[in-house]
Amino acid sequence: MNIEQRIERLEKNNQLLKSIAYSVILVLLGIGLLGAKFRQGTPSVIRVRGIELVDEDGLVRAEAYSDGSQGKTAHGERKRTRGAGFRVLDRNGLVEAELHGNGVDLYDQSFGQIHLHVEDGLQLFGVNGKTRTGVETDGISVYNENRTTQIFIDAAAISVHDAKGTVRSLLASDGITYVDERGNIRASLGHVVITNPTSGAETTYPAAVVLYDAGGNVIWQAPPSR
Repeated sequence: MNIEQRIERLEKNNQLLKSIAYSVILVLLGIGLLGAKFRQGTPSVIRVRGIELVDEDGLVRAEAYSDGSQGKTAHGERKRTRGAGFRVLDRNGLVEAELHGNGVDLYDQSFGQIHLHVEDGLQLFGVNGKTRTGVETDGISVYNENRTTQIFIDAAAISVHDAKGTVRSLLASDGITYVDERGNIRASLGHVVITNPTSGAETTYPAAVVLYDAGGNVIWQAPPSR
């Protein structure tokens, strides 16, 4: 997916959020008008199980519900939600956006789902319904189709993982580290601390390049050992 397609998707999602806001406002205005119309001799509370907004062709384009109803997307039946909510539909009756007790769901019928979950953060789903990107309080994660972490970004570093989720490289403020498939450090660039295997003494190099064997022993370094 190129930059133009990503921008187009972001613009569409922005329009969906605006649609939710406008529709909620319309529902509230409608309730207010009903209250104004019937305020003489009628109860002060309007009780309904749901509200539907239709377009000029009579198609339902937005609905407020109170019974945890379920809606359809291009990827199948949506799971039944708990409690009240509000959803925006396209002309085919497919859910485009939904506001409910757990957060906000935005659907791209041709791609997948963007799910904004209040408790967990922002999650981007692929066409198979599996999480591909997650933005949470502790960092940003990028997953493969099996939901195995491929990249993780936090305040301290950026780590790149292999298909099994094992960290293979780490970019931090003090340097870059390469790790083999068994988790052994094989190369370091930047701030490096080398431990003498015999004496246990540590030597700190503010800037160095160091290569290690599978056992963690230094096989080459620049500058040379002191």
